[in-house]
Amino acid sequence: MIILTYNLKYDSKYIDNILKNIHYVLEFYDIDFLLFQEATIYKKLIKIIDKNKYNHIINKSDKEYMITFYKKSYILEDSISSHFKEGRPFIILLLKNALTNKSFYLINIHACHNSN
Repeated sequence: MIILTYNLKYDSKYIDNILKNIHYVLEFYDIDFLLFQEATIYKKLIKIIDKNKYNHIINKSDKEYMITFYKKSYILEDSISSHFKEGRPFIILLLKNALTNKSFYLINIHACHNSN
């Protein structure tokens, strides 16, 4: 199981480079899950990620979008999304591996910058 997670920085000046890097990684690795925080460019991500291979789920807190992609070989059984505070979303996915029939949780978070 391979996971790619990336904080895209909502106001990045390097969007084209970020998208190229993600595309490049997808060409070389068979990634099961892609978890993106600060994903204001989620529409561009959806365009470059193979829709025949991945499903996705989007959640939002205040102005921040988060997008999580998972291979179609995993079945989404349930999901819960919320936030720690505005702009700090999380999503908990209950997924099942279609081959092994085993369920597990996948969590995508954008944690706060404090000790709590």
